[in-house]
Amino acid sequence: MIEYVASLNDAHDTIAFPTTFSASLPMTLDIYEGKVLIDSINRTRLPLADFPFVVGDEVVSFDGRPVLEVIASLRKYAISANQRSTDRTAATRLVSRSQQIMPHTPLLGDAARVAIRLAATGATNTYTIPWVKNGIPILSQGPVPSPVRGNGRLFLSTDDQDILAGLPGSAAAHVSLFKLADGGPTDDTLPRYMDPIRPLLNASVPQDYYSVLNCGGRVPIFALPAGFTDLSAPCATCIVRTGEPVFFFFATFTTATGVRVGFVRIPSMSPPSSAFALAQLDRAMALFGPTTDALVVDVMRNPGGLVSFVEAVAQRLIPTPFTSIGFEIRATGGWLFSFASQLTAARLNPATPPAVLANIEANFNEVLRAYNEDRGRSRPVSLNSTGSLQLLPVAGAYTKPIVTLTDEFSASGGDMLPAVLQTNRRGPMVGWRTMGAGGSVVGFTGPAYTESVKRLPDYRVVDESRRGDYDV
Repeated sequence: MIEYVASLNDAHDTIAFPTTFSASLPMTLDIYEGKVLIDSINRTRLPLADFPFVVGDEVVSFDGRPVLEVIASLRKYAISANQRSTDRTAATRLVSRSQQIMPHTPLLGDAARVAIRLAATGATNTYTIPWVKNGIPILSQGPVPSPVRGNGRLFLSTDDQDILAGLPGSAAAHVSLFKLADGGPTDDTLPRYMDPIRPLLNASVPQDYYSVLNCGGRVPIFALPAGFTDLSAPCATCIVRTGEPVFFFFATFTTATGVRVGFVRIPSMSPPSSAFALAQLDRAMALFGPTTDALVVDVMRNPGGLVSFVEAVAQRLIPTPFTSIGFEIRATGGWLFSFASQLTAARLNPATPPAVLANIEANFNEVLRAYNEDRGRSRPVSLNSTGSLQLLPVAGAYTKPIVTLTDEFSASGGDMLPAVLQTNRRGPMVGWRTMGAGGSVVGFTGPAYTESVKRLPDYRVVDESRRGDYDV
């Protein structure tokens, strides 16, 4: 089943099973310029005296096999559509394994043999590193009534085994609770008529992608050049006001040629409060407008979040009317009901502008046509509160040149923003091709025989100017 889901080649498509068991090595790995390097070490479990390797040393083999060969074998547990994204996520799976998505994890031995090339000396040494195991493994599939054998039972060789055998008495599960994905983060700026379609606003990748260093982190992954002035500290008159959550990283610097540059890092598209975050961004644009010559927007390792927040950010970075991203909805009866509920709520709200009401009605009619015509997907519709794919800038939007930084972990909503900026020719993209993951993530339970949870997108994101998926 995992191999089938992996064949769909989408970071939003996952399947997981109900177990708390996990195993990890006290270190993290990633791929840098084609080499698998250590990027963090838990020195409590791996004291330097016994394990004299350091951050930056290279892993060359794992349990006697070339490390890149092992990573290739783990790709099906880390599919991200972009090959660089897949391989880097698979590298994290090498040392951090959950039985929920890697069923054979309980078969691991007591320790891994890891050959590491030391950067300081060039010597390659092999270390035996104990696995840290937690939780209770599932060692059988569980006998169930068979549709083939009538009332008979399919017995397995593991039926009589003790599932607690071999576990330390103090082992405690630390993996995430096995459950359906919720509707994602909420946006406290949206009108109530958006409530029925709020689940469609969730454009983010699963939390296990956050295992890549600094994924979702507020501070940039790269070393900041000399002369950077951090503007993120809260105060009564600062960009971030006292008592507000600090979400963005704001800074300024001046280049050697005298160009004044503003900098904003957007760590994700899921702020604790969209209202606070957008107010901070408004203040930043008001400050950067007259005091800078250009702006750098960093969405590297941004795992996505809210569609509505992405579009609100775009309205502060594009100073002219622009075309947003369209969404082809999977036209099921359930989503048709949601669009009908949205239209009903908008009609009952006397504050809904007539033009917005007309847009929402047009979106409902398009999903209805797709449902009746058995098309599978609707034509592109809007998921914002205006109901339109044509958006206006907010007052004070930044007017000067912009450069956007992306990488292969700019995912879902994290590459929707670069797509909007690129489509509207707002400035160049610098970095790596983004992950993609174009769709709203919906979780649901599988049939009784699989006892699994699935995450699948219920729409496809379309760049109307290109009529294609929006990978940047």
